[in-house]
Amino acid sequence: MYQLNISHSGDYHCHIRHSNSISVSDTVIHLSVTANYSQPAVTVYRHKDGSSCLVTCASHGGYPEAKMVWNVPSGQMWNTVNSSEKSDQDTMTFNSSSTAIFNCSKGEIKLLSCSVADVTSNMFKVCTPWEDPPGLPKTMIAAICSVMAVCVFGGMVLLLRWKCKKGLRHGARARSTENEHEQKLKVLTQGNGGEES
Repeated sequence: MYQLNISHSGDYHCHIRHSNSISVSDTVIHLSVTANYSQPAVTVYRHKDGSSCLVTCASHGGYPEAKMVWNVPSGQMWNTVNSSEKSDQDTMTFNSSSTAIFNCSKGEIKLLSCSVADVTSNMFKVCTPWEDPPGLPKTMIAAICSVMAVCVFGGMVLLLRWKCKKGLRHGARARSTENEHEQKLKVLTQGNGGEES
């Protein structure tokens, strides 16, 4: 049978007749449609101070209804804070989830899993030590700082050189203009002096 869904579950009256017989027998067959739950997805939230971890296991698309079960090694301090089994109105399958809080005071807790019906999550661990975010190695940071310092120094040298050239050009222009004024004065003075004599 193909393309069955949950609504096809129920009793079916069957009329059976064999090819070499005229007699017909009636029987009732009960059809149970099941659906496998998805592998539980695990989400871990660690408290900012590192004292506890909140863990959620969630699975969907299963039938019949089943509760999420935690597989925790003995001796661990933990508590279930929320569990739910909700029916999807369209597919009539169930979504099952559970949230538990784990005490991290004794350090990392390993070999945890959760399961619903016959499906189990991958093993996971909680309360792992804080890790520094991945970053650049110290030698790389030093190299980048060195390159930046060289660039800044080179930029300053170029800027000073440009200002000096600009100043020289401006000074040369000013001297040139000054020389022109002196020459004009001489010409005027000579011209005036020539008229007097």
